Amino acid sequence: MNIKTPSESRSCQVCGKDASQADLIAASAVRPVIIMSQNRQEAKDRLRASHDYQINLKAELEIRQLHQKLDHLLSRQWERLVEIQEVQLELLNEMRGSRMKSD
Repeated sequence: MNIKTPSESRSCQVCGKDASQADLIAASAVRPVIIMSQNRQEAKDRLRASHDYQINLKAELEIRQLHQKLDHLLSRQWERLVEIQEVQLELLNEMRGSRMKSD
């Protein structure tokens, strides 16, 4: 008695071959489409990564410029504070001098 398993007993209604051969034919027909789709997705991913890199590079340059501006402002602020302190010291010396003359 020859008993076939369910996969052996199935046959493709379109081509008349058994199911495993039909699956192989279908898989081989679909494979190029899948590969093309993957390649297209990889190309999109590369483009997106390149775009992200350019955006990050631009942001880094802008941040560096902001740091330079802040450094400049801080150094100018320190210069201004020194000038103010010099004026205050001059005023204190004048006040001391006028107080000593009045005593």
